[in-house]
Amino acid sequence: MLGALKKNPVWVTLLLLIIVAAYTVISTTSISEKGYVNRALNEVDYNKHILNSQNGEVSVTSLDGKRIKELFVPKPTTFAKINRIALWINGNKAVRVLLHTDNEGLQGPITVYFNPMTKQVIGYDVLE
Repeated sequence: MLGALKKNPVWVTLLLLIIVAAYTVISTTSISEKGYVNRALNEVDYNKHILNSQNGEVSVTSLDGKRIKELFVPKPTTFAKINRIALWINGNKAVRVLLHTDNEGLQGPITVYFNPMTKQVIGYDVLE
């Protein structure tokens, strides 16, 4: 079997694509809501204005190209580029965590977006 894989790289490529596809499906369908809420709280340094901090609203959302550019936290690193590529492979689906505040008129709800494949922060919604 291994000899056949070495002779025909198409099988290796196909196997890698299947693994990436399986990981993509698993990473967007099995979401630990509590884990993402805790990550979001950590990102905003447990802001004292957040109401009922353990009950953030977690959902999977699809981002269009313009929206991704607005959200991405600028980090000139190779990992940020990998994060963008992983998001593209994932069909631009992100995990959105919405945290309500006691001052939503001025501060607004805090929204943090995560890449479900890498579990890294993509960016934030900012109240304009």
